[in-house]
Amino acid sequence: MGWSGKAVGIGIGSVLGGPIGAVIGGRIGALFDASSTGEGTAPAPPSPKHLQEFEVDVDQLGVETVVTPSGPGAKFTVEIKSSRRIPGELVTGVFFLDGEEEIRANHPDFKNNEGDLLTLGPVVLSSNGREGVGIASIPYAAFGSWPRVLTVEVLVFADDEVVGKGQFSVDWEPRTVLEDKSFLAALVCATVGVVRSDDDLESSEAKFLREHLTAAFELDEHGQTSLKRLLKAENGRPASPAKAAQRMAPHIDDRIAPAVVELLYETAASDGGVSKAEDAWISEFCDALNIPLSVRAEARRAQCEDFAQHYAVLELEEGASLADIKRAYRRLAADYHPDKVATLPKGFQDFANQRMRDLNAAYDFLRKAAAASDRDA
Repeated sequence: MGWSGKAVGIGIGSVLGGPIGAVIGGRIGALFDASSTGEGTAPAPPSPKHLQEFEVDVDQLGVETVVTPSGPGAKFTVEIKSSRRIPGELVTGVFFLDGEEEIRANHPDFKNNEGDLLTLGPVVLSSNGREGVGIASIPYAAFGSWPRVLTVEVLVFADDEVVGKGQFSVDWEPRTVLEDKSFLAALVCATVGVVRSDDDLESSEAKFLREHLTAAFELDEHGQTSLKRLLKAENGRPASPAKAAQRMAPHIDDRIAPAVVELLYETAASDGGVSKAEDAWISEFCDALNIPLSVRAEARRAQCEDFAQHYAVLELEEGASLADIKRAYRRLAADYHPDKVATLPKGFQDFANQRMRDLNAAYDFLRKAAAASDRDA
């Protein structure tokens, strides 16, 4: 399984809440219709009798940076408490204001019928059913404006009625600062750093990173725009292993470390091989994060196995020179070139065509690796 598959499998970048269309199913339509009634974004208030029967307190807003399909964003959490056991399921609705004005939405998945910014998420209850945590996430790309102080209004819904609410103020850093604190930004910092340790970021490496990170985080067009900005920014300020490790530290643990190290080696090898400078950069990065030698050895071994396989295709011993690689390729390609087998039976032509594809792949890989090795010499 490649790095992208492992990343998705272990939940790298996953967020509770997510885009509105996937959070709470059929309930959302009713809540969005309700949220457009009256003067503000809040649903019409429930009857006093209903609130006497069931009401919750909403306290202590927590904010952390996460990665959503639309790129870096924020996850908001609040504590939910009730004087009696909470019946059924609750939904967290989070609205955003700049002073007294609702912030307009810049993303179709995060707007109500008035066009104001809104995100929804679940309430996870404790075993006693009287308290829990309300969770909702939103990408920074969804904000139509960016206030210095963000007012966050949290409503808790039971069915389509409000049963609790709270309002909080957040000192809102610039968007680029918050994006740079995300796991996606930390990965970009590390991968660009290892590539820039021996040369500029080549188009093949940039393409590799865009494709792999887009797949791992299932980025949509908004997320891909953020990714391109992060790649451009980091390419202009390549980080040392220590600096990259410092940015990665808040996001990495034993569960995620193998996938991160594998990505670094795959990125380093995407231009044809892992150079000595790239290998040394990754080792220093791993040392700074106390990643075990066994983890980095396994990722490195996978790349070495690629080398052995390609040498075998060209019928060469490992470590052959660039001149030997070129001679072996020309000799074998002459035997299997399509022009040489055009008059042979189809079965042999198919075999020869596959053999030629293998020869081309091996030659391209080893030629680039030999060139990278020469740069380090």
